[in-house]
Amino acid sequence: DLFQLAKADTMAEVIKAIDGSPYKKVLEPFQVDETSRMDMVAIEAALRRFLYDTVKKLMAEQFSGKRYRDVAAVMQTHLDMIAVVDIYRLKRLFGSDAQQIKKALYFDLTAMHKRHIDSLLDAPDADGVLKALKHTPYGRMFDKHTFLYIEDIALRVEYEYNRHAFRFSTNPSV
Repeated sequence: DLFQLAKADTMAEVIKAIDGSPYKKVLEPFQVDETSRMDMVAIEAALRRFLYDTVKKLMAEQFSGKRYRDVAAVMQTHLDMIAVVDIYRLKRLFGSDAQQIKKALYFDLTAMHKRHIDSLLDAPDADGVLKALKHTPYGRMFDKHTFLYIEDIALRVEYEYNRHAFRFSTNPSV
């Protein structure tokens, strides 16, 4: 019930409002007593995992072969840019360490090598993330443009990748 969900003030009320939906199973572990604080980053991560696991499952059901690889590449770029922005923001705003950030991100669909992800996560601060980013497959694109906000360049990288994929695709599903 969307109206009940909009009026919810506690996690118990949220759980009650989403009863019967697949989200209930995702959010039930986060039900806390009234005196405890909710871990919003963990809740966001759980919902994001549910979303992208569902997308991954739908991709596997709907596509195969080259079509699957093309669609997966678009999703990988999208998720990599989300990861870059989140790592940068969590380091810059909260001074989060690698373990905290790993819990918040989704790495099941990524085009980046593990060593690149680890170098981003192990950077001491947000500026270190930007330096480490130069050694990833996306580094040249980040160097090519100036930006005020990391989201701006991440959207630009994603746009350029998708434009390239669309221009050179022989498959209309991309």
